[in-house]
Amino acid sequence: YLLFYINPWMLSLVDLRSLGWSGIHQLFALFCLAAVIYKLTSLVAKRRLLFRSFESFPGPRAHRLFGHVLEFKQDGKDLDKIVKFGEQYPYAFPLWFGPFVGLLNIHHPDYVKTILASAELILLFIVQFNFHFIILMKYTLHDRKVQVDENQQGLSDEDLRAEVDTFMFEGHDTTASGLSFIFYCLACHPEHQKICRNEILQVLDGKDTMEWEDLSKIPYTTMCIKESLRLYPPVPGMSRKITKPMTFFDGKTLPAGSIIGTSMFGIHRNGVVWESPEVFDPLRFLPENVSKRSPHAFVPFSAGPRFVHT
Repeated sequence: YLLFYINPWMLSLVDLRSLGWSGIHQLFALFCLAAVIYKLTSLVAKRRLLFRSFESFPGPRAHRLFGHVLEFKQDGKDLDKIVKFGEQYPYAFPLWFGPFVGLLNIHHPDYVKTILASAELILLFIVQFNFHFIILMKYTLHDRKVQVDENQQGLSDEDLRAEVDTFMFEGHDTTASGLSFIFYCLACHPEHQKICRNEILQVLDGKDTMEWEDLSKIPYTTMCIKESLRLYPPVPGMSRKITKPMTFFDGKTLPAGSIIGTSMFGIHRNGVVWESPEVFDPLRFLPENVSKRSPHAFVPFSAGPRFVHT
């Protein structure tokens, strides 16, 4: 608004040709100052709106300038910090990344159920480009004419990037991470590893490979896999932006445009939901124990509809 009123007024009083370079620089500086003031005003208004959005959700104290950024040291223990916050706020709490960016972090099945069952949201994520992605893009792009969609139309660069991202990260990286932690957990607990080994050898009965129908015959191994995914989910968290106001089971509401972070790591280690959550105990997944928990207490691969924004 300031620019709108200043610009015609200044041009009507000042002949730019008579200003010289010094006068033009001063005029430009005035416009820049007005733009900065407008931007700061917008950011302050956004911060106030976020505060009002989160006022129903208590959370850990945040630094006025850095928010909670200083709490995360990137020392391999950042996820444990989320769990620690969750001990004091067992349903949800705000997280601030600087003075103007905030999200509501949720880590309880009753809250997660509302999020994962809703179609009124957009899934947000950050793509990490690495060597595999670059190499695959190189081989895919050079053969663009062969790459077609279901309508026999050529794929754009954006379409190809999405395809590579899907089978490289959502397919390859999460599987590799999940397998690594399964082997890690079994190595740390040889008593469970021995039971799994004997169970698998009995089902194989001299065969070299497992058949599809054999999977239902290894219940203890399946429970060990699920317990590993509980402790070390391949995707420990995700963020979603809601497109309509959302009300949770306890009556608390978030306005449209809010960002919600779902911590699978926090849900799986929530002491309100899981007894002794840090302990590796495959028997948690016995049918009689599973029936006592919310179906959203164990969501290593998320659930519900996905509307992805890249």
